[in-house]
Amino acid sequence: MELSMQLLQVPKRHNFNTPDDVIDYLVEDGRTPDRMQAVIRILEADDELKNKVTRCIDVERMDIDWYTVFNMDYSPSGYAGLIWAKSLWDANAMVGKDVFGLVRQMNEEMKKAVSDATNFAWDIPLSW
Repeated sequence: MELSMQLLQVPKRHNFNTPDDVIDYLVEDGRTPDRMQAVIRILEADDELKNKVTRCIDVERMDIDWYTVFNMDYSPSGYAGLIWAKSLWDANAMVGKDVFGLVRQMNEEMKKAVSDATNFAWDIPLSW
């Protein structure tokens, strides 16, 4: 009986008011995988990314709807950061993207965030 009651329970839903609420939740949740934490480091470097991409994060499944993410417009720096974020997420550079060439499009804050995220996810210290 107890198992059947658990199966019938509705998953917990969150009421996030701001993108920062989503990020704070993910940072504090012990279940957040390293690849999500790496992406968060990049999102925090750019308000536009944070505002748009956090809407595509499923905190229950700890997943990102990358299709929707890449169907929005971004600044050149933000777009370059997203390519790195997706590459860190997949543990592989995006096919057809010159991730190191994209560094030229990044502002200094994004370069630092990508460097920190790469060091965190892959233990590879980068400096530009």
